Amino acid sequence: MKEVIERILQAEQDAKQMVRDAREEARRLIQDARSSCHEIVERAREDARLEGQELLEKARQDAAEERQRILDDAGTRADLIGQSASIEDSPVITRAVHRLCGLKE
Repeated sequence: MKEVIERILQAEQDAKQMVRDAREEARRLIQDARSSCHEIVERAREDARLEGQELLEKARQDAAEERQRILDDAGTRADLIGQSASIEDSPVITRAVHRLCGLKE
């Protein structure tokens, strides 16, 4: 009878240890999952930030190119207006056209 009780007590101790081990393993798995999740989120944020910077830089470049096209077109128009003016050799008209178009004299 003593032997049976000892086996039961040992079985209880073994079961308690198995539960403690399982809880510890679960805690480690949850911690690893949280850590992995945090790394994934941080990488996604960094990727989004870099993509945003690239899009912003592209938009800036496109805007600068469009501005230059507009200025070039305005300069061409100013030249045409200056050539077709009846007083085309007048420096006053040339300066006025350049100022209106935002061109350097």
